[in-house]
Amino acid sequence: MRIKDLTKEITLAEQFKQNLDKQRKNDPMKFDLTELLNKLTVNNYNEIANLIYEKIEPQVEYQEKFLDILFSKVINEPNFAFLYAKLCGDLEQKLPQRVKKNEKNDGKRINSVMKSKLLEKCKKNFKIEDELRFDYYITSFDPIEIENKFKTIFLGNVIFIGELVNNSVLSTKIIFQCIEYLFKIFENSKTNEEFKFIKLEAIIILMDKLNNLFQNCESKMNNLDNINIKIDEYIKHLDQIQKEEKIPTYIKFKIINLIERKKDIS
Repeated sequence: MRIKDLTKEITLAEQFKQNLDKQRKNDPMKFDLTELLNKLTVNNYNEIANLIYEKIEPQVEYQEKFLDILFSKVINEPNFAFLYAKLCGDLEQKLPQRVKKNEKNDGKRINSVMKSKLLEKCKKNFKIEDELRFDYYITSFDPIEIENKFKTIFLGNVIFIGELVNNSVLSTKIIFQCIEYLFKIFENSKTNEEFKFIKLEAIIILMDKLNNLFQNCESKMNNLDNINIKIDEYIKHLDQIQKEEKIPTYIKFKIINLIERKKDIS
């Protein structure tokens, strides 16, 4: 019986271990936070969330580092966006912004520093194309690879924004602002069609989130009539686009499904 030569596997394992040791030595906080987020599941949520809080609570810099790591994971793991959004919401509640002794807040709660940084990061990632920030995320010259990576980054961020609103970390008006911005970019975009269609897909994702919010949280939402009017306006706009514009079939079907879902809710 021939024994398999494991020299290559052993070498790769040793290199992996050396890289981990190097990362731990160069930035212990980043390494520890990455390890904790890698372990986060629904079952161990409370335990890991408490450990992360203990890590980042002492310094704002730690909170910013945490968000950098979190956004990297959100982009690559959109299926876990709901869990990361819940984590942000719970941490934000426990990390109130320190108020200066001579500062008056009239009893109103002030956003945590982490929430302010979270909103700032969402906005930056939302407009990465307009700010020509591709090179920050994408180091490639292959047009297809650039498009695929941009789609992953952009839609991952959009899904996360929707989940943050769902967890009351960001307000509902953020979704309206995003949708209106995306419609404007879609209609005035001078980029290639594929990038336009990514923006259209993002609108559908946010509209789907709005429908869920409207259906499941009616008693908790203010200005329900105005919200419903806005949703109907967006639905009509999407319907007009799918009838008049030449768009990919899969997006056309997503728009039709969205329209049917809204009819069911109504």
